[in-house]
Amino acid sequence: MEPQRLDAFLKWKPNYPEAIIGGGVLYARTKMIIYGRYKALKSMTLLGLGRAIAAGQPWMGFDTPKKGNKVIYLQLEIPHPLLHKRLTKMEMAWDAVDVRDLIQRVRENLYVWTEPFLKLDRPEGIGTLKMYVEKIEPAVIMVDPIYKTISGNILDPNHVREVCDQIDIMLSEYEVSIVFAHHARKSAISEDSSYDLGSDDMLGAAVFSYWADTV
Repeated sequence: MEPQRLDAFLKWKPNYPEAIIGGGVLYARTKMIIYGRYKALKSMTLLGLGRAIAAGQPWMGFDTPKKGNKVIYLQLEIPHPLLHKRLTKMEMAWDAVDVRDLIQRVRENLYVWTEPFLKLDRPEGIGTLKMYVEKIEPAVIMVDPIYKTISGNILDPNHVREVCDQIDIMLSEYEVSIVFAHHARKSAISEDSSYDLGSDDMLGAAVFSYWADTV
């Protein structure tokens, strides 16, 4: 956008982005990170969120668009056969409580992708992701976990920023949102207690905590 005088800016009528998750949690073209300790069910939480968005059902009390939306779930740690085994068990549990129409909507809207070597700071990596965004036209991409997308040092803010910049460019080109799963670092422990560091508790450079719109 070019610089605008304030009076012209106030007269401008923007098209506000669609709320993918209500309550200001996630809008189109924004970024969200779900992080936690080892075995804190981050992947289960991400898959539950993806399923809710695909079905158009509430997630943890927050509304999603009722029509349902396409979601790409990209898993970079779990091999394809093991993810199939996990999702089969999860689907059996969800099928027991969901109505048939919602089950079918999820199976049509949720795309599962495993790729252990995708680096989003490399042209071929971000190019592959953009190719599938154009082909599938999802509302949300879920990446599990974020550290696997970085070819450099996750502790180096310049290396982390390369991934963030590539994601920002992609979001400016396509009307899509992105949600990452991420690990927490080891707790800071004193003799008396551990300290709650908030979003600074995430593994790696602090760039993640101020880059994401929702953590």
